[in-house]
Amino acid sequence: MVAATGEERRVSPARVPAPVPGTLRACALGDLPAVATLFQNVFYRNAGAAPASLIAHLREIYFDHPWHDPETPSHVFVSDDGAIDGFIGTLPLRLRFKGKAIRAAIAGALMVRDPARRPMAGARLIRSFMCGPQVLSLGDTANWTSKTLWEKLGGKTLTFASMEWLKVIRTFPFGVSVVRNRLPAGLGALLAPVSGLASGFGRRAQPAGGAAWTAETVDDAAFLDAYRTVSATLDVSLDLDDVAGSWFLAHASRKKRHGDLFRRVVRDRGGRVIGCYLVYARRGATAETLQLTAAPRHAETVFASLVDFATSEGCVAVRGQSQKPLMDALFKAGCLLRHRCASVADTGDDALMAALEGGSAPLGGFFGETWIRLVSEEFA
Repeated sequence: MVAATGEERRVSPARVPAPVPGTLRACALGDLPAVATLFQNVFYRNAGAAPASLIAHLREIYFDHPWHDPETPSHVFVSDDGAIDGFIGTLPLRLRFKGKAIRAAIAGALMVRDPARRPMAGARLIRSFMCGPQVLSLGDTANWTSKTLWEKLGGKTLTFASMEWLKVIRTFPFGVSVVRNRLPAGLGALLAPVSGLASGFGRRAQPAGGAAWTAETVDDAAFLDAYRTVSATLDVSLDLDDVAGSWFLAHASRKKRHGDLFRRVVRDRGGRVIGCYLVYARRGATAETLQLTAAPRHAETVFASLVDFATSEGCVAVRGQSQKPLMDALFKAGCLLRHRCASVADTGDDALMAALEGGSAPLGGFFGETWIRLVSEEFA
């Protein structure tokens, strides 16, 4: 069943937020300086003018996206005085569900200036996104308030994809790394040599199954080929062409907070591709997994390859977003699990929702917004 569009969506009238002063409309290019300033004000408590680099980044991801769809725009909330006091970004997504192309969209940055004065503005922005023409609406960085609003408007929280796992590789240097990250930048820098030196000590993880698998770092083209091979074994996958795939990888590579981005492919003993992953790694730091995709029954092997690679790079730990097929591997590896933010979804197609909840989709990474610099990066 295909989800209805616009006001035909199945949002219950009893759950529709009460009107508040102000209007919603599609975001235009000319709004971006104001949106960038709002972003600084909401997330960094900075009332100054937004830097040109932030404005340029907003344009790149919300207007110059290779899958840009004018029918699924980002929206702004405009107060009665004409000021832009709210925004929700929309990232277009082209998926395949059991071989059939479907239109999807990801809810990106959501922000409201002084939400105490505009208590319903956020709800109206989320509803404007969910009422778009896409078959599937997704979000992977929803806080508790956003999660609650999604559920009130008919969406669901994907439980297994709403946790973060952490595998500690070297206990002492990991502790040093945690302390360093909690200190002011100047003091934390003093511990950098200690963290780097300590990361050289510790036992290297042994590949599960000995020589049962091999893995290598590859270029964009080889990674995209491997991703498409593995995705063909799943019910839901990105309909990833070379142009869009290279664009995603280029943007993800610009994020440097957690180190360089490595594109890794895992093969079985016979040389068959069974999985791939994208991970940021830097010696003495915690490796950050952007995307892990494994063929059915191979999640544990691909996860073992990831941990082995992070260990070989001198990382003190590795973490990432949980997925249902990964849970056994995470438990066996003694990983810590916690809820950091929620993955949420809304669709009128019950079979599609069942596939998402059942884990037959490589959620996270390019299925969300964590690949963009707005998440975790700062702009000068």
